Amino acid sequence: DASFVVVLRLARILRVFKLVTALPKLQLIVGALLKSIPSMGYVFLLLALHFYIYGCMATFLYCENDPWHFGDLQHSMLSLFRAVTMEDWTDLMYINMYGSDAYGYTAEMDTWANESGLTRVSSASPFGAAIFFVSFILTGAMIVLNLFIGVIMTGMDEMKAEADLQAAAEARGGDN
Repeated sequence: DASFVVVLRLARILRVFKLVTALPKLQLIVGALLKSIPSMGYVFLLLALHFYIYGCMATFLYCENDPWHFGDLQHSMLSLFRAVTMEDWTDLMYINMYGSDAYGYTAEMDTWANESGLTRVSSASPFGAAIFFVSFILTGAMIVLNLFIGVIMTGMDEMKAEADLQAAAEARGGDN
């Protein structure tokens, strides 16, 4: 019973959304975001496909050398998400460029791999890992994520054009 009261109190926070209708510029931005949602779905689908393809390739290519990051598809996609957000992606690349014995592996990682039924076999892939990770970063972070910005900017242009048309219609209506 008391938790229901807390939920009702939290619902009062929704009153902040009245600001959207009170501020025209904010209304323009929110309208642009709402107008962009369908197109963002397609960009998200493209990004998911990109992650899946590279995740499968990473699991196939690097699961023996780096089972901690690429032992299965789930870990591969999580590691690739880390890479596309630029969070220590060079460590992932260097482990696979120089081999896990030469760079970045700890006893804890080996213990986890053994407990998971994976065996680590260190193998270096200097050229292949560099091409793989740089191509993933270029296509993922630089191109696909910029599509999100492009979609939002297009929505913003459409909303601005609608607002201009509405202002022009109101001006003509006020002249009569």
